Amino acid sequence: ICICKTPNILSVEWLEKSSIKQQLLDTDDFLLLDNEPAEKAYNFSMRESIRNGILARKKGGLLGGWCVYICSGVAGNKAPSVKELTLIIEATGARVITSLNDSDMLEPHSIMILTSDPSTEAQRNEFGVRKMEHFDAQIVTTTWLFQTILTQQSPNVRKSEMTSLPSARDTVAAAGSPNCNSNSKKTRARLSHTMSSATKGEAGDLRCTGKRNGSGSMVF
Repeated sequence: ICICKTPNILSVEWLEKSSIKQQLLDTDDFLLLDNEPAEKAYNFSMRESIRNGILARKKGGLLGGWCVYICSGVAGNKAPSVKELTLIIEATGARVITSLNDSDMLEPHSIMILTSDPSTEAQRNEFGVRKMEHFDAQIVTTTWLFQTILTQQSPNVRKSEMTSLPSARDTVAAAGSPNCNSNSKKTRARLSHTMSSATKGEAGDLRCTGKRNGSGSMVF
């Protein structure tokens, strides 16, 4: 969460010395940089992640504009709990949605469907998943999500690491940047026109719901 919210990723020494001095010390001398074992183990550079994060937040967050649906069996399975996973995803600027079956879903190309790594058969066959991929939703794994957060690289940069469900239909081309709040008449018309060709047994329109995370506080 912290790396998505602030460039000030600090050692506990900053807190201790600030307490002794009874004032907030400058953070530059306490940044957690050049931890070679951790950076090598997780294949990232903290310096680059901090720079990437600053740029991402200027554009609304690492996953700003995306809606993320968490498949059943993801949370708690080599992943945080539902509550913690939701907080992590919201820290990226994305919105967590709890259903793929509501009636006013617009802009499916702004949807990410989060599966375990590897995805399970139950997740691949979960109601609405294949239909949403047909309409250009992105299927991503927890490994992709956490590596993207750790490196603070935009999803377009790491798109090659996204996964695609076996036997999924060709995706529908969607122009423009992701926006799960879009109210585009063209999109409504496209969905209305093509909905009949969606996967059997998954009829019904869709809706993007969820609450935007309004926190802008500095985290240390």
